[in-house]
Amino acid sequence: MAASSSPQAAVPVQPDAPPQTGVHELPDHLLVKILGGLDVKERQSAALVCRRWNGCVHSPELCADVALTIYTSISGADPWCAPPPEDLPSFAAWLQRHGQHMRRLSLSAGSLNQHRQMMRQMAECWPAAVAAMPQLRQLHLEWGAGSLLGIGWLGQLAPSLRELALYANGYEQGLELASSLGGLTQLTKLMLAAGWVLVLNDREHLPTLTRLDTLVLGYQSTMPEDACLSTALGQLTFLEHDRLALPEWIAGLPKLQHLVLHSRWWDERFRTSTFVRQLDTGLPHLTGLTALLLVDSGPLRGFVPAALAQLPRLQRLCFLIYDGPLPLGPYSASLRVLGASAKCMHRSTALLASCDSLEHVAVLRGNCDRPGPLWQWAAQHPPLRRLLACHTPPPKPRSQTSDSEDGEPVEPQVVTWLREVRPELEVASNAYDSFLALFKWRDPFWDTTEVY
Repeated sequence: MAASSSPQAAVPVQPDAPPQTGVHELPDHLLVKILGGLDVKERQSAALVCRRWNGCVHSPELCADVALTIYTSISGADPWCAPPPEDLPSFAAWLQRHGQHMRRLSLSAGSLNQHRQMMRQMAECWPAAVAAMPQLRQLHLEWGAGSLLGIGWLGQLAPSLRELALYANGYEQGLELASSLGGLTQLTKLMLAAGWVLVLNDREHLPTLTRLDTLVLGYQSTMPEDACLSTALGQLTFLEHDRLALPEWIAGLPKLQHLVLHSRWWDERFRTSTFVRQLDTGLPHLTGLTALLLVDSGPLRGFVPAALAQLPRLQRLCFLIYDGPLPLGPYSASLRVLGASAKCMHRSTALLASCDSLEHVAVLRGNCDRPGPLWQWAAQHPPLRRLLACHTPPPKPRSQTSDSEDGEPVEPQVVTWLREVRPELEVASNAYDSFLALFKWRDPFWDTTEVY
């Protein structure tokens, strides 16, 4: 009897799968790109894998721009937030080996209970580290471990340095510059801030800083009063001071375009009458001014300085020191961006009506939802493209919110109304970040990506 054979199902032939490429088989340029997504400390761990990875981690591309935070916490804290105190000397030693590729360095260092140790480490190891970066262009240092006194290592910085920001973080922490800025002949931006005092003992060398166009003096730093500084700082186009004060030598800054005066701290020396007199005396000389920001923690008593209206090229005005009304004047023809309190805006409709080029308005401080001529003007002013209502009253709790079952904030009624009558108008409420961007105002010590 012949054996019966049953047909078997044909087994499909799978095509050969492409071989998988492991990370070790990647070309160097891709490996460098992947390692670039890690922070500095993670890269150092990756450098221990093999010699090739070590070379990629320390490639010129990855060593050109470094941002690092070194923070020592109180004793007994979790290990992840309490790195060993030798981190600063270790990083300084790393800079001595690889600093020749450095173009931009941002270092934030601080301690809650080891101020003296970190100050000693900075004094001992930082001069050699700074000297090892001959191509450095930008240095941002945020220091939270005591005062930085007699910063002699500034003299070791590369003459090619373009931007220097020193920030001593803390009310009791200070900053003192020794006479060592004179060698930074390529410096274009200088940003200095301290919690209690800034001593600038380098005025005799300031005339060598002929390319300096941006000067930021923050916190309770003292604005120098030397009249000769108008010659030394004659190239300034941007001046910011964390105090409502205007020095006499500002009249000698013909190229100044952006002036920011703001006060976040109580100043017992401040006198409203003195400040108004300084504005009336100094502003008429700033004929090239295109942006003016005057900001105080609350409205001052008195009248708006008349000199404000005599700035023929002013395009951006943030006026948060008085509640108006803003005066009429030549600046209304060029004004494109205006920010003021709700009360000031409602009192300044005569100015608004004369601003044919006004495109952006930011209403701050106070109830932005009350009816008034401001909103009628916004609805009937064709050039207006954006209206920001910031610092509006907080939304009602969910239990009191009838129009929103999911508990989301209810927008002011005026915002809804404006969107109905002018659909093309961009209207936003509680948009403080947009307000900062509108006036091109950034805190250089917290946002170093694109300060100005």
